[in-house]
Amino acid sequence: MTASTDTKVIAASSPAPVGDLPCDVGSLQEHWRELPATLPLWPQTGQLLGLSRAATFRAAARGDFPVVTLGRRKLALTVPLLKLLGLDLVERP
Repeated sequence: MTASTDTKVIAASSPAPVGDLPCDVGSLQEHWRELPATLPLWPQTGQLLGLSRAATFRAAARGDFPVVTLGRRKLALTVPLLKLLGLDLVERP
């Protein structure tokens, strides 16, 4: 593989940037099924919760929301996080 091919593979497997996540509750309520199963703690999870970077990692360490650790990377589980925000995740016809 060439360097440019490696870059494309990495970019395709990277999580969506924060700008691509719906930030208001109405949009999250409507489009929650389109979100990935996990979100990086920072910036996505922290910004959804309205926390600073340090506060996000402290909350994760306390167990305030479920976190999966893959190597050194910590990811928040999306559905429990959205339920923590008070969203009703029931399918609507």
